[in-house]
Amino acid sequence: MVDDPGEYSWSSYAYSAFGIITELQTPHSECLSLGMTKEERVEKYRALFKAHVNAELWKEIRGSVNKGLALGSERFTVQIEALMDRRVTPGKAGRPEKIIENVD
Repeated sequence: MVDDPGEYSWSSYAYSAFGIITELQTPHSECLSLGMTKEERVEKYRALFKAHVNAELWKEIRGSVNKGLALGSERFTVQIEALMDRRVTPGKAGRPEKIIENVD
């Protein structure tokens, strides 16, 4: 993608981070809740993007997205599985164990 969110031409970053007004965007309630003034809101919005995400976390995020799996704590994934009524964590690799019934 891009190194800076402002470099992506289809991003709303310029609108939310610098207050650049366009006819294509309207204020989102979450962005409006960041501060009382426009200056305070854009400063806090930009601060959201200053955190560094290391390469290993990016790898985990991409892997989860590509496989359609949830990424988070065990408690979180259990809750998501219950809500979605489907498995959202990786299954055991390989064939299922063969079940042999003892017939007497």
